Amino acid sequence: MQKNVASQKWVVFAFNERDNTAKTGDAAQITAEISADGAAGGGNITDTNPTELEDGYYAFDITQGESNADLLLILPESSTGNIQVIGVPGAVYTTAPAINTLAIANARVNADVTAISTDTTAADNLESQYDGTGIIGDNFPATQSEIAAIGGGLAINTTMASVTVIQGSQQNLSNAATSDDSRWTGDDDGAGAEFIFLCTPADTTNIPVEIDFEGYYDEPSGSSNSASLQVYNFNSALWDTIATLTNSGVDEEHEVPLSHAHKAPGSATLETVAYTIGDVLIKFKQDVQETGNACLLIDHMLVGFVGNLVTAEEIVDEWETQSQADPTGFHVNTMEWLSTAVTLSTNNKPDVNIDEISDDQTAAATLELFTEVLENATGLIDAGTFKAGAISNAALGADALSAAKIADNAFAAEHFATNSIT
Repeated sequence: MQKNVASQKWVVFAFNERDNTAKTGDAAQITAEISADGAAGGGNITDTNPTELEDGYYAFDITQGESNADLLLILPESSTGNIQVIGVPGAVYTTAPAINTLAIANARVNADVTAISTDTTAADNLESQYDGTGIIGDNFPATQSEIAAIGGGLAINTTMASVTVIQGSQQNLSNAATSDDSRWTGDDDGAGAEFIFLCTPADTTNIPVEIDFEGYYDEPSGSSNSASLQVYNFNSALWDTIATLTNSGVDEEHEVPLSHAHKAPGSATLETVAYTIGDVLIKFKQDVQETGNACLLIDHMLVGFVGNLVTAEEIVDEWETQSQADPTGFHVNTMEWLSTAVTLSTNNKPDVNIDEISDDQTAAATLELFTEVLENATGLIDAGTFKAGAISNAALGADALSAAKIADNAFAAEHFATNSIT
């Protein structure tokens, strides 16, 4: 029997106590009570009379409330004389709901975890983290793409793509000081000023890291109220106040860090502003409504984005691609050669002394000697230069060597090994 679960049955057996024979056809005379957790019976169960099965067995329908206890005892009886009715079994300890539907294999139970420490939100967050949806927030693990963006280089400053006037208006710029790029005002009717600026990165995979604002808030009435500069947090679905602009009448500069939570994860509409993935939403809002033309005067407002970290492999691949496209434009800077800073190029190459060829110093020395003979008419070719049979008659054409071509004493007997020329 499962605890607190509806539509279960409890079987009873009726028999004649004089001869112990099964009693059939007695359903209308059989009733029962249920004792919950050792208490007295609570009156007849909802199913007043059981359904007859056969051979003296009958089945009661048990409601959800009647099964809501750890220990249940059924107390059946018959109004027919000499008929005794007992439960089959008479008492049961209930099990957890749906225990019979759990898939058990290899001593493991497949379960759907709906809460962690009674917290259903924690279970939902865990699901989002690992089902491909992802979850963002200051206290959540970073994703692979977010880690890749750490230290990805200098932030690329991006200007506002558009502005949506929720309340207020934009004045003619000629009314503003020349140092101001934009001038936004509240309505005269006291509705206050509220504007939403939208910033779109060139690459939607980039992460917003900073907002740079310069300007000031001005209330012509001379009051001391302030205004809020806010950025929308897509994780909490709230506007984060990142700066408070006082009614100073002079420029203020605010550089405030942003995070991946301020990057739009998809496309939707917020307060009539349509945004798409990667966008950042920035709001200016008067904290107290003014009856005069309170103004927001902006010198500049930029959002800095960073891209993914450039790996060493990507740098090498790009170098190879560019060097193949224009090999003349690439030089290797050795930084220092023989204690002297130098850049290698076509007309600036270091001298290299080859003292071995395939780990053989003799080969290098022989190559040097032969080169000097051919290039500079210096050096001496002697018996150690050529091994026996190194130059055969087949290697020389007819009259390859004639008296006119050979200087006096150019070849001496001691210059050649025995049979070196055959």
